[in-house]
Amino acid sequence: MEKDLHKTLTIEAPAKINLFLQVGPLREDGYHQVRTVLQTIELFDLLSFEITDSTDPPLLRSDSGERLGNQNLVYRAVSVFHERKGVTVDGLRITLSKNIPIAAGLGGGSSDAAATLIALNRLFGSPYSREELAILATELGSDVPFFLYGGTVMAEGRGEVITPLPPAPPFHVLLANPGKGLSTAAVYNQFDKMNKGVFAEADFQRFIRLLRKGDAGKIRAHLHNDLQESAIFLEKEIGRLASLMKKESERLGIEGKGSGILMSGSGPTLFLLLDKEDQGQEMVAALRNRVPLIKLTRFRRQGPKIIGG
Repeated sequence: MEKDLHKTLTIEAPAKINLFLQVGPLREDGYHQVRTVLQTIELFDLLSFEITDSTDPPLLRSDSGERLGNQNLVYRAVSVFHERKGVTVDGLRITLSKNIPIAAGLGGGSSDAAATLIALNRLFGSPYSREELAILATELGSDVPFFLYGGTVMAEGRGEVITPLPPAPPFHVLLANPGKGLSTAAVYNQFDKMNKGVFAEADFQRFIRLLRKGDAGKIRAHLHNDLQESAIFLEKEIGRLASLMKKESERLGIEGKGSGILMSGSGPTLFLLLDKEDQGQEMVAALRNRVPLIKLTRFRRQGPKIIGG
């Protein structure tokens, strides 16, 4: 397929949090059955793309100039995009500016991959339909299909069965990370040791109803993550951080008395949902010198967004 030369494009790749996550039994394909409600937030990586007239293979680098390897999900997204329809990607140059913490349960790598698929499809004249992009996304990882949509979404199966939901209330989000990495595989393995992987159907359906009603207070009170107990077992600092966030939110008189604190995905990042930005600023001031990484952001109603090119 002929390419247009010297095109450029920049795209935002937002992070996510899991508002509700249930994990079922291990499937024959090696994945766990999951049911989750995902929400994009206004914390994002930036990816810049340039098509040159070079015949060299695609090059992926960080904004500091470091060359990133072919195991990076962005590079893998380029590969599957090229392979399915033979789109010529020689001379492609990609710069990745990371703002989303790595291995934090915020989906940064998956979002980068989805943003790459969207950007390449724009650059190369839309050779793939939305449905075809979704198939490519499924090959890249369980969270990647969600990021083609963004906003408030229910995901089932291993994460590839997507059902958009009405937008959640416009919460502000305090993110807190204990600075300790966790292996997703290790957390799931620990979950299997501690749980039978049975879905609590009534709890999930109740949360979906609360979302549809937009009941902010009850949404905060019924957040859930099946993996949190397993993650805390492996890394006690997550539990200590959750207790600290609860204590400070209560001391500051934030509505909910500590409700609305949950771990995202397989961790270790915790989040606190807030109605008002100034509540978040108070929490940041209280925790700034006591938590390795802390950020204040808000809900986002879309996925990757092209902002230039």
